[in-house]
Amino acid sequence: MEAQPEVAHDFNMGMTSVSRRLAPAVLEAYDFSGIETLMDVAGGHGFILCEILKAYPDLKGILFDMESVIQDPKCGQCLVHVNSRCHSMAGNFFEHIPSGADAYYMQHIIHDWDDEPALKVLNNCRHALQNQKNGKLVVVDSVIPESGDPHFGKLLDLEMLLMPGGRERTEPEFRALFAKGGFEITRIVPTRIADSVIEARLR
Repeated sequence: MEAQPEVAHDFNMGMTSVSRRLAPAVLEAYDFSGIETLMDVAGGHGFILCEILKAYPDLKGILFDMESVIQDPKCGQCLVHVNSRCHSMAGNFFEHIPSGADAYYMQHIIHDWDDEPALKVLNNCRHALQNQKNGKLVVVDSVIPESGDPHFGKLLDLEMLLMPGGRERTEPEFRALFAKGGFEITRIVPTRIADSVIEARLR
């Protein structure tokens, strides 16, 4: 998309639109208290990070995404209200995720990938957290019920299969994937929409 700036802009605005829908449900369901610095991995223009920082005035934030994303003027607009407590870092999460936070947040990231690339991201998060005694990973994704009951995440599962080649996962599948990546899931918090907040710590 870097070669097609208009497409990249539309995509990032679309992700911000998703965050506008998710933010109230995530903040209602999950307590970010006790975190000193939260890094939003592949956080786009930073909308969800900004909303979390506004809700938790003592929290500091780091927005981590590709250089072309964080240089977008829309990114600065999202973070303007909390810029004294937040800064941006550029990079590729498949190559490296920087240290410097005691919690790492990923929203609709793991579901983009099948297990092998997802494990690369989780392993990089593990390396970033290795010196944090009480560090945690916070992932927002759909957790698919193992029953045949209707669930919006099952539609997303088809979308992920057809587009990036990723997948939604059941709770046992998440637990197995995170264990391979060096994490233990400590709790899964449902929200009032189809997504859940998955909290994990280093094994």
